Amino acid sequence: MQTTVAPPEPLSTASRTVRVAVLGADTPRGRELTSLLRLHPRVTDLQAIARDGSLRLGRDAAAEPRWSSSTPDPHRVDLAFVCGATPEITRARETCTASGARVIELGGALREAGLRLARELGDVDAAYGLPEFAGDDLSEADRVATAGGLATCATLALGPAARAGLLAARIDVRARVGVSDAAPQRPVCLQQVQRELQANLDSLHRCARKPLVSIQRRIDPLQAGVYVAATLNDPQLDASRVQRLYSVFYIDTPCVEVLPTGLPTPGAIQGTNKAQLGIRQTCGGVEVACALDASLKGAVGQAIQTMNLMCGFPETLGLPEFEFEFELPGTGLRPVPRPRL
Repeated sequence: MQTTVAPPEPLSTASRTVRVAVLGADTPRGRELTSLLRLHPRVTDLQAIARDGSLRLGRDAAAEPRWSSSTPDPHRVDLAFVCGATPEITRARETCTASGARVIELGGALREAGLRLARELGDVDAAYGLPEFAGDDLSEADRVATAGGLATCATLALGPAARAGLLAARIDVRARVGVSDAAPQRPVCLQQVQRELQANLDSLHRCARKPLVSIQRRIDPLQAGVYVAATLNDPQLDASRVQRLYSVFYIDTPCVEVLPTGLPTPGAIQGTNKAQLGIRQTCGGVEVACALDASLKGAVGQAIQTMNLMCGFPETLGLPEFEFEFELPGTGLRPVPRPRL
């Protein structure tokens, strides 16, 4: 006789806690995600599962990981993060979903495969996107694919203009990424980013003419994080109008900051889940630039932000932000990342 297990209760109220599994906790993103989730005030049970299916022991994120052959318990999972693609991880994800758990998938290959399958099956419970644009869809979905770091940065920079129908027939996106952030990228991955960004802008653009997007990427060994810039080539536009548009659009988004003047500096938001946007007038039009931390806002931080939306928690709960301590020569301040509780 087949035994059925009742699914977990809906994660809908802010007073709830959540039981979490990180599938692929021995990957770089999985390790960082696990470290942050251990500090999240609403996560009461955390299972860190390696790519071979073994269970991580201990709660000290800074210590050397210890693994055991103990079998993870999928019935103790309300929400699973997927950070790897192995047969063991696939089986663990399927077991978690069969037990009623919701899923957040990180990673380009997982994102493309998951979204393609969702479209083929007409799965209304699957969603993709950034919290700033698809918050309602993400909060109601059972399976969510998060956006990639470079696509996130470019979509935040161009999304409000797309919604306002201000994009030209062709948009050239200029991107700079740090060496550590570029390491996983291959030429084919950049093509995936371009397809992802193109799909994002197509869904946001409200004119019949869809803009064609082109991305040029440069690796900068002196830069941390991701920085993108694009020019809105419309002679009727001026920087003050675009500034007002973006300030109003992002007024209620706690993880996006529109600077009153000047362009963003990638180093200023490292260690936070914030993206900074800057706007300026150029001889060719209005330039919009965005900078973010690829590991946080571009990956694991955005995944936790999505989890908060799915669970009905405050959107920034458990996410790092800067507090200023200690003196630096010439500044008097030193940014120290700390979790927002």
